[in-house]
Amino acid sequence: MACGAQSKPQPVDERALEDGPFSTEEVLRNELAQLMGDQPGGKSWSDRSCSLDALWKQLHAQPADQRPNALCLSGGGIRSATFCLGVLQWLAQHGRLKDFNYLSTVSGGGYIGSWLVNGLCQAGKDDPAGGSDAWLQRVGQSSGSVGGAVWAGAARSAGEGKDPVAPLRAFSNYLSPSGGMSGDAFSLVAIFIRNLLLNAVVWLSLLAAIVAVPRIYVALLGAADLAPSIPYAYWVFVAAAFAAIVWGVSYVVADLPQQGDAPATPTAPSPAQRQAAA
Repeated sequence: MACGAQSKPQPVDERALEDGPFSTEEVLRNELAQLMGDQPGGKSWSDRSCSLDALWKQLHAQPADQRPNALCLSGGGIRSATFCLGVLQWLAQHGRLKDFNYLSTVSGGGYIGSWLVNGLCQAGKDDPAGGSDAWLQRVGQSSGSVGGAVWAGAARSAGEGKDPVAPLRAFSNYLSPSGGMSGDAFSLVAIFIRNLLLNAVVWLSLLAAIVAVPRIYVALLGAADLAPSIPYAYWVFVAAAFAAIVWGVSYVVADLPQQGDAPATPTAPSPAQRQAAA
């Protein structure tokens, strides 16, 4: 089905946001209309005369340089945040951060991603005309980037604004921001001890089970002589424990991913799946 032609994309009406919730299809249409504008020939992404399947095909039929792009920052604590900062500095230095339409972050990547979004928003509020572009340029010339030390020093001398990475580095010790014998320090120690004990419970239990194997073997050697004197309830307990172990192992094995679980090539969701998700 061909999409109807319109002169320009329909912007999202902020007053209509109160009429939610919205389906996945509505969110997708409005996002594409805002991000990509009209298609060649004046066709709008928000035109509802175009089916969702046709919309999906037209989106993936666009040239690679015209499709929406996403910047994904993975997790890994402060190490991930530091690595992602270097990537952002390189992208800003080469003017490539503007090529992304979506930002997805996890854990440590969220720390650096929130800094990026907050910096862009604050710069845009201070100077709607070009504050965000100027802020991204300073990120590309910030300390830690290639040649950043020289650029940052020249910018400070010229009074062209502070290094946007400096506050991030100042507060990178977010696990214990207050030095000395502070509440943050005691919290950090408590978290370390908690995690140490949790790991010890797992490993000590495993080691105890291994050490108990010879004792179980010795006990089994004399089990024939001791069997008449062992209470019946004891055997019921042993059988229940063995059944619990078998059930637990079976559950873990059954839940393991199989080679044939995922398709060989990525496929678009079916209309029934999209309808169910909506």
